[in-house]
Amino acid sequence: MMNDDTLYANGIKFMKKRDWDNAHRVFVKLVGKYPSKFLYNYYLCLCYLNMGRLAEAKSILGKFDDIASPHVYILRGYHGAKSGDYNKAVECFSRVLEIDTDNITALLGLAYTYSEIKDFEKTEECYLRVLDIENMNVPALHGLGYALAEEDKDLDEALKYCRLALLQDPKNSAAIDSLGWVYYKMGFYNLAMKEIKKALRLSPNDKKINEHHELIMKEI
Repeated sequence: MMNDDTLYANGIKFMKKRDWDNAHRVFVKLVGKYPSKFLYNYYLCLCYLNMGRLAEAKSILGKFDDIASPHVYILRGYHGAKSGDYNKAVECFSRVLEIDTDNITALLGLAYTYSEIKDFEKTEECYLRVLDIENMNVPALHGLGYALAEEDKDLDEALKYCRLALLQDPKNSAAIDSLGWVYYKMGFYNLAMKEIKKALRLSPNDKKINEHHELIMKEI
């Protein structure tokens, strides 16, 4: 039987692979055993947010009503972004950045929020700030590539960023999806489909990847 440290380490590995189902199982066990431990609740909440289970994420956030830490603001920010309350998301992530101007998680959350409302200029600014801090940050690299592709702006540069992300993390389904989307925007539909199928094998339940798959299918 795994000890708690090994179980926790496995949960983090699953999260890095975007395997939210298995990460969720790990942190449900840990929170069941230690219901008041902030760290385990934090990661379980992140799992729920990435699985689209917003009511359950909100229930965990209710435990933190009296806590005003950057971690809690980040969770509230992502809940706002995922539930369509973009003003709340921007406010929460901005609060973190007032405390710590180089907080990468908050910058990535802000970039995600701006991307959701199609403000790609601000999206790119946030990703570039992350890359100034950590020049091979995988989410920022493929996120920037995706944002450029969404604007149909400098697709060669978008391709470069996505490839750099995959050099760092070849099995990152979000980065593979971003590469596929760049190929789609370039009109290389067979290459796009090849990458999207790879991404789907890694993350079959990802809503955005499935949406991209449907769009590319129409062009082949």
